[in-house]
Parts: sequence; structure tokens; C-alpha cells
Amino acid sequence: MKRLSVLLAALPFLCLTPARAAVDAHSYVQKGLVACYDGIDNAGTGTHDATATTWADLSGNGFDGTLASNLGWAADGWTNAVDGSGVRVGTRLADALSLGAFTIQFACVPARDNVRQAFFSDYINQSGAIAVEHNDGDTSAGRLRLFCDGSPRYSVLSSVVIPKDAFSSVSVSATQTEQVYWRNGAAAWTNDTVFGPVAAGLQSVIGGDPTRANMAFRGVYHAFRAYNRTLPETETKVNAAIDAIRFNGADPADFTLGGGYSFDGDGDLCVTVFATAGEVDGAPGGTVSAGGGAAGASA
Repeated sequence: MKRLSVLLAALPFLCLTPARAAVDAHSYVQKGLVACYDGIDNAGTGTHDATATTWADLSGNGFDGTLASNLGWAADGWTNAVDGSGVRVGTRLADALSLGAFTIQFACVPARDNVRQAFFSDYINQSGAIAVEHNDGDTSAGRLRLFCDGSPRYSVLSSVVIPKDAFSSVSVSATQTEQVYWRNGAAAWTNDTVFGPVAAGLQSVIGGDPTRANMAFRGVYHAFRAYNRTLPETETKVNAAIDAIRFNGADPADFTLGGGYSFDGDGDLCVTVFATAGEVDGAPGGTVSAGGGAAGASA
């Protein structure tokens, strides 16, 4: 259950008080969420488990990941300091992203930025891959690269730098014509391109490449989310704010979210819901829009 308070803007106006305070792993945007991995609720029990060898998928889709032997747990994420693999998810996560439109988000503190390292990868020397990784060129170390071996293949090196020893909440959205990159809730880079949907049936790995141990992510990896759609600005900022609050000690009062989203004085995420009376197919009904989203008919 999300920890949200909901403001219902209608006739009459109501305010529903949240049962629990502050944001948690279920406060992130849920629409289109394929997989959600959280460092604080790492075993899916609501608390951190320092002995877990499986990183639970909190989306309810069952894409649990298995930690490589070189990984360990910090208080709110997994850590790695050597070459190796990451968290192996299996094939279904890649299949769910094979739509030609997706969003990949992660929160981490890298321990290096001058080498090639994979934040997410699902290729094992096969076509149809998706990968988000650092570039390793001398003049572009730390810049974010989105690779997709679809039809046609593309590789886009953005201007966004993911620096070492600094917290980064990253969002990368891609359609068949555009990629949009965000870091810590700020729009960082947009690029036009043309590519086709990726192939299905590949293994997904969070924080590594199963064929190249030297591309392992090193540092603290807090969270990972995958969506089967591109997230708009409002939702991207909501997720980045929640990352910053939960993993980097940010104050909810520092964020102005817009689009019907806000934090109240208790740090709860509030969503404004607008409802209007009317008819739906000739029957009493109306329309409802939540969080600034598009209105939907409700009989």
C-alpha cells in the first residue's frame, strides 16, 4: 500500500489523511512499473535484510534478482568493490521492456567514473540488447551511454556525467525517436534518434555485464526501476525526489513537484485528484484526473 495522502478536488472538497507517515518503497510512480528494486526494503519485508541473497522485486511481477557472490549490503543498498557481476534478474524483465518505449531509473553512488561500467545490461553477445553504462573514453569519462542493439542498432553517448562519490538519481527514457536523460530531478539531455524495438529473451543484470567482469558497477547501488513507458517530467521529478529523500537525506520541503503532486508538512507525498460530474455513455458518471494526469471516465 502506498504511503500517500490524497486530496480530492470536487464538489464537495475532501481531504483524506494518510494512515502512515512519509514516503517508502511503494511511493514511486506505479503506472507501467515492470520491476522495482529497493535497497531499504531489499527483501520485500518493509525493512532492510543484511543477509539477503535475493533482491526482491517490489512491483509484484516476480522479477527477483540473485546477487553475485562479490556483492554485499550497506544499510540502504548493495555494495561492490571488485570486478564481477551484479544482480541477475533473468529473461522476463528484458522481455517486458521490448516495446520500443521504456524508462530505466536507478539511484547510486559510484566509486569510479573514469572506466566503462554497466548500471544495467541485458545483452550476452546477442542482438537486441539494452544497456545503460558509463563511457570509458579519455575525454568523456563518466558520461552516460544508452546502447540498444535493436533494428536499427544505436548507441547514444549523452553529455550527462555520473560522477564518483556523489549521489545520483538517474532516469533514462527512450522511444523509437527520442531519448531523455535526467539526473537528480533536473532535465539533463535530450537526443533525437531512430531505432526499432529490442529483441526478447535476454538475461537482465543490474550493475554489471555477465560477459565482462571488469564492467561491474563499483560503489553503492540503492535502487532500480524499469517502466514499459516513458515517464513525463512530473512523474520523473516525483521519483527523483523520493530517491533523494530516502537515500540521500533530502528534506521533502526542498522539493516543488507540480502537476498535482506535493509534500505536506509530515513529508507525505500528496496527489491532487480532480473529479467532475457528468455522464458516461448516457449514464451518470464523470471524469477523474490524478496528479495532473489525463482525465479518465468513471461511471
